[in-house]
Amino acid sequence: MIKDDERDVRRKLRVLEHARKTGHVAKTCRDFGIGRASFYRWKTLYAKAGETGLVNAKTIPKNPPNQTPQRKFCICGANTISDPSVSCGT
Repeated sequence: MIKDDERDVRRKLRVLEHARKTGHVAKTCRDFGIGRASFYRWKTLYAKAGETGLVNAKTIPKNPPNQTPQRKFCICGANTISDPSVSCGT
């Protein structure tokens, strides 16, 4: 069974090869249902790093567990995290 990453890389290679053979990027993008920005991004990545450049990057979680807390400010504008003794009376 082929992994998802391998399948994506093969598809991107097919797109790049088709564009190279036909010489028509817009038609290739239309045929494969991708945007030209994606095509040129893949082309650049392939030129720089070969097939390894075409592997999808891992996604970053929206709320990482070690996220730095948001700074909290009082109504008066004092930073309550750096100076917890400051109170605006709220």
